[in-house]
Amino acid sequence: MKSNISFGDRTYPVYGFVVFIGLILSFVELFILSKKYKKNFDDIIYVYVFGMLGLLVGSKILYLFTVFPQLLNDIKQKSISGELLVNNYLSAGFVYYGGMIGCLFGVYIAYKLYKLEPIEYDKILIPSYLCFACFGRIGCLFAGCCHGIATNSRFSVVYKDSLIAPHNTPLVPVQLYEALFDFIIMIVFIVLSGRESIKKYMLSIFLISYSVFRFLLEFFRGDEIRGRILFFSISQWISLIILLIVLTRCMLSEKYNIKED
Repeated sequence: MKSNISFGDRTYPVYGFVVFIGLILSFVELFILSKKYKKNFDDIIYVYVFGMLGLLVGSKILYLFTVFPQLLNDIKQKSISGELLVNNYLSAGFVYYGGMIGCLFGVYIAYKLYKLEPIEYDKILIPSYLCFACFGRIGCLFAGCCHGIATNSRFSVVYKDSLIAPHNTPLVPVQLYEALFDFIIMIVFIVLSGRESIKKYMLSIFLISYSVFRFLLEFFRGDEIRGRILFFSISQWISLIILLIVLTRCMLSEKYNIKED
């Protein structure tokens, strides 16, 4: 697996190109779905921008939380410089769950600010988010970040020049599995989002399905930067918390007719 590509005398990470493609395609998807459902594209862009800002901030905050012991140690040892701070802690490292939670928070603010109905816009924004997330994980696959455990399976990925993943070791391609999950859920939502029974619970369906999938996938993750608390990784605990919150809200919404937002 090639993590970098060369143009002339310069070498560039594949991750950035793949994520950029995902960003463009998610934007195109927004436009197409907004026309399909006859929604104001300007409103969708406002929500999209709020969501992306939340994604960037949230993914960075959770990353800093996972590496806080190392950051604290660098500060105590006075071994941290401005360059190290930027390279190791600010410019590098983004955590998916932090980005997802931050994105949801940003979208929620935009909905309230512009007085938009979540149910009518979730069916446009969630597939677009899944498109971006899919390419983000493909980017991770090329970069070697969020890599899987070592395996003897023929269906594996081997890195030669990754700065993150171990070299010359067959690894479980967990990034590809997650990208496929995002792609499949995206297609299902696009096909079924017009149904009233689906669009009302689209966000809940996504959060429940992803939480279960991610909890199980974490057992095959091999990167140590995720952090652990007791028996599970931080992402597994977040999966359990999200699952509990969403299931409880779904049950309460049915019992007391609470409006989904």
